[in-house]
Amino acid sequence: MIMAALMCGVVGTALLVRFVQGAESRALEGEQLVEAFVVTDYIPAGTSGDAMIEQKLIAVEQVPLKVRPVGSVVSGTQISGLVAETDLFAGEQLVVDRFVDPTAFDANPSTVQAPEGYIEMTVAMEPSRVMGGFIAPGDTVAVFASFAPFSFDESEVSINGEDIELPDEADADLAVSAPDTTHVLMHKVLVTEIQVEEVPVQRDPTDPDSLNQPRLAPSGNLLVTLALTTPEAERLIFAIEYGTLYMAQEPEDAPETGTREQTRATVYESTEPTSAQ
Repeated sequence: MIMAALMCGVVGTALLVRFVQGAESRALEGEQLVEAFVVTDYIPAGTSGDAMIEQKLIAVEQVPLKVRPVGSVVSGTQISGLVAETDLFAGEQLVVDRFVDPTAFDANPSTVQAPEGYIEMTVAMEPSRVMGGFIAPGDTVAVFASFAPFSFDESEVSINGEDIELPDEADADLAVSAPDTTHVLMHKVLVTEIQVEEVPVQRDPTDPDSLNQPRLAPSGNLLVTLALTTPEAERLIFAIEYGTLYMAQEPEDAPETGTREQTRATVYESTEPTSAQ
């Protein structure tokens, strides 16, 4: 009985392998196949092309011509003497644009030094709130904060340890004096480091539909480290605790005028103030 079970298992495995291979062949049937270098294991930024070949971190595979990207690496000589500018992940095809001269890579480190006298603070951000995650150390960003109106769920609040009973109309009064607001919190804040909680799900180089897609955003939060003065850090912490944040890339030459606090009453107005608030 045991031998029969083992034989059934072996036969079943063989049939499964043949089915999978047949499915792959059917998927590529009629496609013009070409060679391309595909990443076989995670490769950190800064790894040389020569090391990738020597350590067998990349391999030549047959892929459909229509999904081989422009600038695809088809020869090891194309990346010899160069280094990966960004992290590379298993399954992606190599393209020349992802490689730079080692001296150029040194000019774009994974972290940058905060200016003297500044402190660094890390903020967890959803990719959709920080340009889809396409932000790098050395960039400068504008930070925006939004706050909801004040409201109370109870008839009493505690101030300095003393319970105070609120009148019935207090919630409405506070909502009027503190409406929904959005405003720029600070300009041109230096990003010193970016960390990704979850890397993008990699595309299958043998699947045409998955490769003809826009570049992928991180699937988890970004940890964005900023260089701040201490007063700026206080304001940012308050906004994190009691509001919501957005970040937008803001180069050094971007104007800072024309902003003001936005509410439901002002958001549809087309006229802009003449000076920054």
